Amino acid sequence: MPKASVSNKDENYDLSKLRFDFDLSKCDFLMDRLQEKLLERYLRYDINFRRAFTTDYTNDFFGFFKDKVKLGEPIHLSVMGQVRGGKSEAMITLCIFHQACYGRYFSIKYISANVYEFIEKLQTMPQDELTNTIHLIDEEKTAVFGIGSTAKKMKVTDVQNIIAVKNISSIMINPISWANSDAFYGLRAFGRDFKSMTTDLCYTI
Repeated sequence: MPKASVSNKDENYDLSKLRFDFDLSKCDFLMDRLQEKLLERYLRYDINFRRAFTTDYTNDFFGFFKDKVKLGEPIHLSVMGQVRGGKSEAMITLCIFHQACYGRYFSIKYISANVYEFIEKLQTMPQDELTNTIHLIDEEKTAVFGIGSTAKKMKVTDVQNIIAVKNISSIMINPISWANSDAFYGLRAFGRDFKSMTTDLCYTI
């Protein structure tokens, strides 16, 4: 998944002109040798994983984002993979794309270091700054708790209502586990191509 940037005031920026038909066969996704062995094992013994890994869902995945925007429905993703594996850059690209569909910038204020910070923002940010937004929760170096369990611990029973009513989407990143068990889809990073600056993501459907 390539990096991207967007200015919602740039008349030359048009989502309909974006193309995702670059040749993935020319990419060299690098990873450490133990990850390569693990990947080989998955491909050899898990037919569902092999099908997901070898199928290019890029156009459909971005189409899924567009559909959710048209429907006014939130998106929830969970992402895992090696530290420094390109997860954050790839997910920022998705956040930029999501907000571009609404005709606005994606701002750093919608990036949280953990679930606690995310929930605090839901409680304190002005309501007009929450509607139709997407939040990136990047827990690379902190302990992970699901949204549900954390909400109970912090006694914020209105969190899920806020998310639903305000159409708030979320992407949660953690290197070793699925941070949000209630996510629609899980994405796992398997290597980076430093020439094209893309990250190899396998979709768990």
